Amino acid sequence: MASIASFPVFMRVGGSPEVQIGELVWPAHGAATLSGTRTAIAGLLRTAADAFEHPEQEEAPDAPA
Repeated sequence: MASIASFPVFMRVGGSPEVQIGELVWPAHGAATLSGTRTAIAGLLRTAADAFEHPEQEEAPDAPA
């Protein structure tokens, strides 16, 4: 399929790094489509949930000297 434009779509939850969750594609003829989002969003939310459930695994800020 020939496309006019293709844009990556990124998502960030809280302080986590951005993750590409899909791609928005405009074909030469027809409507734009968003691909690859369900599994990418699910993985990102699982990572965020794990951080909430296990906060002790995150780096703690340095204690004042």
